[in-house]
Amino acid sequence: MKKVQNLSNSRSLWSTFLPEENTRAPGLGATLPCKWPADISRRLVGNLVISKMRKFEKTILPVWFQRSPIDICPEEAYYCRFPAQSNPYPAEEYQGVLKGHHFELTPPLEVEVLGQQLRLVSIHFHAPSEHHLSGHQYPLELHMVHEIVKPTNGSTRFVIGVWFASQSSDDCRGAQFLKAVCAHTTDTKIDLSKCLPEDTGKFYRYEGSLTTGSYDEDVSWMVMHDPVPAPDHLLRQLKPEPDIAPTPVNRRYVLRSYPPT
Repeated sequence: MKKVQNLSNSRSLWSTFLPEENTRAPGLGATLPCKWPADISRRLVGNLVISKMRKFEKTILPVWFQRSPIDICPEEAYYCRFPAQSNPYPAEEYQGVLKGHHFELTPPLEVEVLGQQLRLVSIHFHAPSEHHLSGHQYPLELHMVHEIVKPTNGSTRFVIGVWFASQSSDDCRGAQFLKAVCAHTTDTKIDLSKCLPEDTGKFYRYEGSLTTGSYDEDVSWMVMHDPVPAPDHLLRQLKPEPDIAPTPVNRRYVLRSYPPT
């Protein structure tokens, strides 16, 4: 096996297309500990087109290639070595405006994730979860929506997805956020650090889209592997949304940060 080199600069997940003799993987500072075949490079080139449009009875219909959410299958994801990632949010409460399923930060919070400068602008959640894990759907999924400060490779947003899992006790990481949501107060404070699991080093990376509205395919996704424990009685108070089926991965490649067990 050839020596694996590290990517020191921040790159979009599919921004680099590598020849067969190169072992580096196109990732946000990631390296792939195996040969990166030219076949993958050729297929990734085909994915540069965000969407194709066709006319059908005077109606423009999009044909999507990089839609979200997806069903994440760890055994099918490529293991890559990312830089060590600690919790990017300080352990303190932040003021914001809560409107339904959305929490708007005032002002936005600048953080660094995997070497990229980001601006956290809003948080929202979906119940049940939109992303699945090997077919399993969690009762809630939190989306931490960031703007990329200096976008250079196609993506303009960076979203951290976090699953919440039910537990009987109120003494858990997800309790404060859900208590604020269920209190139905407009102005509130939230400890953002507890919106992520304790182990922030295990996650998945892929390129996708928004999951509502215009479904813009300009989102770099980072989905945490471990769910955040949350009180069951609070999760059951959330009004369920229409269920969204995961979209096909198509010719994309999902990366995971942890080695096979």
